[in-house]
Amino acid sequence: MIDFLKDNAWPLVLFFAVSTAIFSALIFLAFPAVVRRLPENFFVDDQAELRNKSLFALIGRNLLGGMMIIAGPIVMLPLFTLPPGSGLVVMVVGIGIMDFKGKRKVLRKFLRFAKVRKLLNWMRLRSGLKPFELPEECAREQEKENLVHQNKRNGNVA
Repeated sequence: MIDFLKDNAWPLVLFFAVSTAIFSALIFLAFPAVVRRLPENFFVDDQAELRNKSLFALIGRNLLGGMMIIAGPIVMLPLFTLPPGSGLVVMVVGIGIMDFKGKRKVLRKFLRFAKVRKLLNWMRLRSGLKPFELPEECAREQEKENLVHQNKRNGNVA
């Protein structure tokens, strides 16, 4: 194994440099563009989808979504100085743009994480768009979190 690494050091360095550049471009360019294109009722309405015009677009979306799912755990590594939860958000958007059965159920599980909801809505608000509508179970959790934060600000820590 060590001989392999010694013999192929430059190709491996080149591979990691290129893959880092691709993942960085994916995270900083494609990801915000996808979040802006999603309708605000995307997580609530099962019919709300990005519209496909061709088979090429469908394949492209699924490939991009797959790359985002792969990039999500990589973003969680301490190599990137991104806010906590960014990797999960990248994975949520990757899942969101893909087409597969049971997608809504998976997305709703991810939306239970407060950091995911906050980061997605922060990106929408920063782009001048309305925040995402949340499924009922996530909206209840959001209300609980808001009460906890409000109590902390008022000094009423329970």
